[in-house]
Amino acid sequence: MRRGMKRPFVLAALVAGGLAVAGCRTDTGSAIVDFLPYGAGPTDAAGSLSFASPLGFDVTLTRVSAHVGALYLTTAVSGGDSANTSCVEPGLYVGEVPGAGNLDLLNPTPQEFTVTGDGTAATVTTAEIWLTNGDINATDDTAVIEIEGTAEKANEIYPFSASVSIGSNRLKPVTNAALPGLNPICKRRIITVTTPPFSTENDQDLVVRMDPRGWFNSVDFSSLDPDPVTPGRYVIPDSDSSGTVGEAAGRNLFTGILTGVLPSGASAYSFSFVPSVASN
Repeated sequence: MRRGMKRPFVLAALVAGGLAVAGCRTDTGSAIVDFLPYGAGPTDAAGSLSFASPLGFDVTLTRVSAHVGALYLTTAVSGGDSANTSCVEPGLYVGEVPGAGNLDLLNPTPQEFTVTGDGTAATVTTAEIWLTNGDINATDDTAVIEIEGTAEKANEIYPFSASVSIGSNRLKPVTNAALPGLNPICKRRIITVTTPPFSTENDQDLVVRMDPRGWFNSVDFSSLDPDPVTPGRYVIPDSDSSGTVGEAAGRNLFTGILTGVLPSGASAYSFSFVPSVASN
């Protein structure tokens, strides 16, 4: 038995009141699997990460931390649509990591989550990264991502920082009074990743890699807000609509986090089952 193995697969979705959502798996006879989950930055990170952005900035990231609240693996793309206000998809999940990972994304070494994962033997085609501090539906303004770095272009250097939360600052305005819950905050906290098919396997480890280079494709570092505390530094606003000079940068950074596309066109997020991380 693996360390911390939990009861058979029950989706411990982070929903109001902390209630688990039952009935997430039909009785197909699939074998139960358990696994240790890890998160990490890209394999070429080494305490910092330097790259050229599509807007022509030479960027060096010196700190990137992310709080991942949960991971879910599915057999099909979510059925969510504009009329579906739920972020939980009973019947689709074949793997879950219902607890947090506090990750240094400038560290390529896999970092263990606070809970084990479990599920059923199946082929995964889509995965979800939940950026939440608890209840996926609660209005929580706690930061889930922290960033520091510098950007340079045309001999101008822009030292910058960003603190990214997903709460009242990311709520979409109600455009239809008859449907006030059409755009719940939970939908802005879930990164959906289409993966090359892979199988959930017993006694293997799940590794999710998050590459922050894919977050900055549309960030114009020459149009950031001055840091109110440290002269000569800049801040990417923690808002979609800050009303400041850096408004577009704040919105574009958050969009980059959710879409996660590297300048090469590859996904900034990858999932894989691998032999024991601890033995490597």
